[in-house]
Amino acid sequence: MKRNYRLAGYLLAAMLLIGSMANGPQAWATPGQTSSQQTVPTRTPKPGPTNPPIVATSPPPTVPSQPTAPPLPTEPPQPTARWQPTLPTTTQTPTMTPPVGATPTPFLTPVAGDAALSLTIQANPSQVWAGLPVEYTLILVNQSANSVRDVNLLDLLPIALEPGGIISGDGANWRDRTLRIEKEELKPGEQLDIIFQVIVAENLPLGTIVTNQVEASASGGLQVQASADIVLPPAELPRVGGGADAGP
Repeated sequence: MKRNYRLAGYLLAAMLLIGSMANGPQAWATPGQTSSQQTVPTRTPKPGPTNPPIVATSPPPTVPSQPTAPPLPTEPPQPTARWQPTLPTTTQTPTMTPPVGATPTPFLTPVAGDAALSLTIQANPSQVWAGLPVEYTLILVNQSANSVRDVNLLDLLPIALEPGGIISGDGANWRDRTLRIEKEELKPGEQLDIIFQVIVAENLPLGTIVTNQVEASASGGLQVQASADIVLPPAELPRVGGGADAGP
């Protein structure tokens, strides 16, 4: 019986020892040591992953943005110089001096090749009574260094004049009331002279002015005109010397 009790005590002590080991460290002692000589083993923690310490950092200071300078103004593009046409230099064509007492009105028209004609007309006399003849002189000159071809000279008489005789002029002839001269070529510097007569109409009143205009043309668009005036005496002639009817 005592033996059974002793076995049960051993079993109970073994169970307590196992339970204490499961719950935590227990004091260890060898047989014969006192409680002050007992050592309590400590459990060494297993090494685990080491996390680096968290250091609080402040955000970097915000630098205020600098204002952007406006772009420098650019100069507008300079306009390109436009081409300007060069105007030809105009030169005056010399004209012939008409005979003394004439009232010519010459017109000069240049053509290609520096060709030009000069035309004058002279009335003799320039003051005449109605019903009397008047002598006209026409002068046509090629003033250029080139020949002029297909020359035509026309004088269409005004209604106050009637055709008369042709004094000189190679190829001149009347066709109704028109005097015509045709020449195939007028060489450089060559001059064409025509002299003819007309009759002043008898029914013209005193003081009438009659204008006779002539025209010359040639190939290449060349054309020139001239005119001369004749004047009938005024209705009242100035009185010469003294007398009963003379003025003061």
